[in-house]
Amino acid sequence: MTRPRAFGAVGCLAAAFLLGLGLAASPFLLPSVTPRFPSGKFVAVLPDATPLIPVHGRKTATLEVRARSAGRYQVGGSAFCNSWGGELTVLPGKRIVWGDVYVTAIACANVMAAEATYLQALLGASRWRTEEGALILDNGTHILRFVLAPS
Repeated sequence: MTRPRAFGAVGCLAAAFLLGLGLAASPFLLPSVTPRFPSGKFVAVLPDATPLIPVHGRKTATLEVRARSAGRYQVGGSAFCNSWGGELTVLPGKRIVWGDVYVTAIACANVMAAEATYLQALLGASRWRTEEGALILDNGTHILRFVLAPS
């Protein structure tokens, strides 16, 4: 009679354990429902998909993204004249937070104002989404659109 009770107790404990595991650990065991932030080299484009290059600019505005760990990315690129780089953390709800970021300090005539506006919009972005194959970064005021750079 003690054997059936022992098996019953073990069965109840196993069921409780599996139920608790399912409730507590499901975000770790199931695939994420939040889309993964895209990685690769992107080119900033205008709404008509024309690359974003100022009239007197030396470089196309780019964004390079490399995954480092879960939700953390190494980012960088060019901004018409200067280069920039840093860290990006992706949070639930398609939110992003910029970590330590650097920008080189080369003075380039005729593009400094455009570059400053671009970098302010980029590094101020707090949300992201994908739409029609484009990566879109949004800061509530400005929207930047990026497409994968040709290989």
